Amino acid sequence: MKKILKLAALSALSASFIALLACNGNQPAQTSTVVPTSTPTSAPTSNQPAAKVEDIVIDLPSIDVDDSEESNEPVKTEYTGEPISVNINVPEGCTAVIEYKKKGTDEYTTTPPSDLGEYEIRITVSKEGMEPVIVKQDIEIAIDLVKDYSKYKNTNSYAKVTNVEEFLTALYSARTKYTNVLGEITEPAGYVVRNNVRKNETNWTSAITKGLYLKDGDNYNKIPADTPFSDTTYTADMTYYEDSPLSKVSYTQTVTEAATVKVIEIATDLDLGYNRIMEYLNPLKDSDLDKYNLLTGMFENWDKSNRLKGSTDVYADPDLQEAGISKVKVENTTDLLIYSKNGAKLTHCGFNVSSCKDVQFKNLDMDEIWMWEDSTSASPTIKVGDYDSFGWAYFKVSFSDNILIDHCSFGKSFDGQIDYSNPCYSTIGTYQKAPYGATGSNGLKVTYCDFKAGSDDHNGYLYKMMDRIEQEYQIYAANKSWYTYSNKSCRYYFTLRDAGLSFDDVLYGIAIPQKKAFLWGDSGDSYEYNKYLTATLANCTIKNIEDRLPKVRGGMAYVYNVLVDNTEYYEYVPKLKAKQTTVQNANSKYKLGAVSQGLVIGLDASVYLESVEYKGISSYLKNNDSAAPDKQYPTVNGGYMIVNSILGTKHGSTDIENNDDPFTSLNSTTSTLSTEYFAFKENGEKIESLELPIEIKAYEIVKDGEIVGSLEDYFAKVPTGVIVLEQKWIFNSLYE
Repeated sequence: MKKILKLAALSALSASFIALLACNGNQPAQTSTVVPTSTPTSAPTSNQPAAKVEDIVIDLPSIDVDDSEESNEPVKTEYTGEPISVNINVPEGCTAVIEYKKKGTDEYTTTPPSDLGEYEIRITVSKEGMEPVIVKQDIEIAIDLVKDYSKYKNTNSYAKVTNVEEFLTALYSARTKYTNVLGEITEPAGYVVRNNVRKNETNWTSAITKGLYLKDGDNYNKIPADTPFSDTTYTADMTYYEDSPLSKVSYTQTVTEAATVKVIEIATDLDLGYNRIMEYLNPLKDSDLDKYNLLTGMFENWDKSNRLKGSTDVYADPDLQEAGISKVKVENTTDLLIYSKNGAKLTHCGFNVSSCKDVQFKNLDMDEIWMWEDSTSASPTIKVGDYDSFGWAYFKVSFSDNILIDHCSFGKSFDGQIDYSNPCYSTIGTYQKAPYGATGSNGLKVTYCDFKAGSDDHNGYLYKMMDRIEQEYQIYAANKSWYTYSNKSCRYYFTLRDAGLSFDDVLYGIAIPQKKAFLWGDSGDSYEYNKYLTATLANCTIKNIEDRLPKVRGGMAYVYNVLVDNTEYYEYVPKLKAKQTTVQNANSKYKLGAVSQGLVIGLDASVYLESVEYKGISSYLKNNDSAAPDKQYPTVNGGYMIVNSILGTKHGSTDIENNDDPFTSLNSTTSTLSTEYFAFKENGEKIESLELPIEIKAYEIVKDGEIVGSLEDYFAKVPTGVIVLEQKWIFNSLYE
């Protein structure tokens, strides 16, 4: 078996091929088309009789490789990320058509390929009155998300932003305006009932345009698309059907307005809290209403239930109330770099990345989207301590291709850190979400990032928040006989302290540790959507995160060169567990989880773990998913491979994985988790091996069953998180 993601770095590629064409004509004319970087493997031929011989020349430019070993940054190619223009010289009066066919498929297409694989290129040159000449050429597409953005410097496509208005304006200008038009159903998936068809003319027109059926025995008869609402043959008491949203379809994309911004440099710290943004934009209401409406559409209030406003019993921190939390929309964007030279800090916000392709986030420091979860009521409306009141995460990525998050630092968040789902655009239910140029074949890459959880800095927002709550507790504790509960009263916190936990126990055991890290694959979505999911977590440092390292459903994740150090949090886990019953008895709505989990895998997902060190984790492997028949998951089981890894310290023992045959890796005691369920996946299908055109440099920490290295030594030389330097990596997607 080939090792996952193991290929040497691309060599410099350049080639041209010449075909002889017989045409009666004058001087050659030039036409052009596009084709991705490729490697011709054989010379084309033509056996046409020559009346007059002219040349067709197709030139495939080279890819340059940086072989420098001077930097700690990995060696990468400088692929532009775009199809490369190809000029075809044909005689005047002739036409040339270029088509592509992926090996193993039957049909040619004029759409240039942009995903990995081997292709055959077919060039048909024609002239009226003559038999067409067909030239075939094998090519190999070996592309990784590596792009040089330096070409945009000193152009109008480079936006340097210093305030909220400039940032949101640049984000809008980076969007591609386009339409996705539904084509034919290529793979039917049955029919589903459609309700309210006859409610009004609008509903009827929408349904019948999409495709509406009546069932006759085992047959579904389509109602003609020009049937008017006034036709009384069709009544409200009939049962109407439409094609299943899981039916595979074709679609065409048309650009209506091209993006004008390709690079956004954030030159200063930005507070992107919802209230902060609105304070900044409100003056535009009077001076430029159109711009106000445009920019306010680039973000939304991430507190739709108004819990942060104190309108419910959920505790709201006063500082966070003042700032608000926003969800910044990075949508319908293809080919964009958002970065900072100096590691600009973005607070009170997360990014919603949707319908995007080839978007990169680099050298950003994100923080302050966490708040102590509590209730001011003796009968809470939430499960206090579960941290489900708000869905705040730094990144919510969906319906997107090739998203890179690189050299970023993350503080504590209320929900997860980076969530990812639904890289599928080939069905009736999802084609409208397809980003421009989507292939659905790649996914999310998180590289060289530092996940820090919370901080005990006394000047930081988290410590100040907890100190305010502690001061209120001291008033309560000293005056229990007459104390009156108010919106400052954190009853859950009071219970924890009354149960015998100290301020430090709560601070270091609950407030500072991050509860959830990475949720990749949403259980609420169909398997058809999540099976395409592919994610990479590489060269990252993680500290004091309790769970989801990562949690994967449906798709596949590759995790390598990752140091997870939960030893500080782990010291407090026994203290917390000892108080669980006391806290639960005080109020059935109180939860003191004290979770300590690593890989969480289920619903036919697979995770490959290589050169990873887990420290301070109780349960390395977990599957807590249950069967969901309506979502069509083939199994609840999860598969894994663990090689060259140290699985932390569990009750004083060290489990080492270093298997020549990864299928003999550590087995879980859970029947729904096993190496037997592991499978490489590509484009949603299980395959025997998986390769990428990139050298994976997994740091050796285990050899012959013995520990020979430490990822702490590795990361002493390889920095993670933000770097306050202008280096070449700013413009290139570099990861090992």
